[in-house]
Amino acid sequence: MLEVAICPKCGEVNYPALDKKCYCCWVGFLKRPRKLLFEVTEQLQREHFERDVLGSQEAEYLFWYEKFLKDCPEYDNSLYEEHLNNNRRWDLVTKQRLNELSSKPTVKCPYCGSLRTTKISTSSRVASSLTLGLASNKIGKNYQCNDCKATF
Repeated sequence: MLEVAICPKCGEVNYPALDKKCYCCWVGFLKRPRKLLFEVTEQLQREHFERDVLGSQEAEYLFWYEKFLKDCPEYDNSLYEEHLNNNRRWDLVTKQRLNELSSKPTVKCPYCGSLRTTKISTSSRVASSLTLGLASNKIGKNYQCNDCKATF
């Protein structure tokens, strides 16, 4: 049977609960497991899947709050708005990171297929052509692979 873990301090939701420790709660050098754990029935799993809340921390929190936290005596309901805002901020940061990653052009090395490539700077091309002349391998090339060191 699967479990959902919800931190009563920051409102972070982990479903399925693989990591039962909350990383916002440091005590000295140790982390204390402070998450509330709830068993999830097969019916709730189906309902969770049907509502399709995956990918949104806010929607996850609202779903599990409605099912478990609203009536839980161990949960401080006065923190509801703060936890909801934390999860909204987390969604916003995730969306911004995804937009940044999707806006960056990815250049694939034609020789080894690696995505770890860097653009050859103009100054590097000029320096190479001044030292090696026409024998420079950077003339007419724009990128260099960080894995196989090929220029293309």
